[in-house]
Amino acid sequence: MDSLRLERLLVSVARKYAPSLIPAAWERAGDYTRLTNRTHADLARGLAQHGALVLLGQVPPHLVAGAGLYLQDWVDSWVRLHAILCDALFPTYKGVSAWFLDQELPRAALIYAQASPVSSVIATIAVPFVAHMNGRSAPADPILADASASMLARLESDNIARPLRDAVIGQSALLLRLLISAQVYTVSPIPYVPGDTLSERLPDLDDTSPIATYDHETSSLMAVTRQLDTPLPVTLPEDTTSTEIPAAKLPSLPIPDVKKKTGELPPPPPVPELPKRK
Repeated sequence: MDSLRLERLLVSVARKYAPSLIPAAWERAGDYTRLTNRTHADLARGLAQHGALVLLGQVPPHLVAGAGLYLQDWVDSWVRLHAILCDALFPTYKGVSAWFLDQELPRAALIYAQASPVSSVIATIAVPFVAHMNGRSAPADPILADASASMLARLESDNIARPLRDAVIGQSALLLRLLISAQVYTVSPIPYVPGDTLSERLPDLDDTSPIATYDHETSSLMAVTRQLDTPLPVTLPEDTTSTEIPAAKLPSLPIPDVKKKTGELPPPPPVPELPKRK
């Protein structure tokens, strides 16, 4: 992955969702690391904490001709993982939308979620885990369950009801398996750290239970299933003042919004006014 391209992508997303992460003196790719002494992984983590998850998908050379369909399904699976966690833990913040940011390979995608803690754990645990496992033998069910439980532990969700917790772990684990075995390989801007993925098990997790068959058409945890006949919305609007990635050169294959089935980002939740000082 070209580091300069990655920086341009991350900066273009940060300009819209987290401008404070970009140094005021940033002018061109390469300036971020030079001016901040931070890595692109640090910037990707910061974006995820603002609800903006950037990841990349690599298509094998023999499948490039049909890359669009494979990439669409790949992004759809990542959106569904967001939907499972948002439905279970943040029922009032279910909005999730996704876009492709450009047409180069590996293809860059942005997934924006109202529930930013979900974006953060997926960016730091699930995406690096899947990227590390791509091309390897399919991991055993307990390893996938561990990775799913790690996300719940990071979200401090150990107080949710056991049946709901088990359902979230099972469905998340199956999606991780699908992503690991997908034709599209996930490329993570954030490196894989085994301890982050496999050592944060929730208490009393039953390792002997196989992962249940996952029916996304009937699951009560899924916010929505993909609607193939839904018109595709326009691409993510870019900063027209930027010369790094002109908006007119960003053809896109976005997917519908999870709640509204549109490409529009959900509005931010209202912020209550502080009481006036007497």
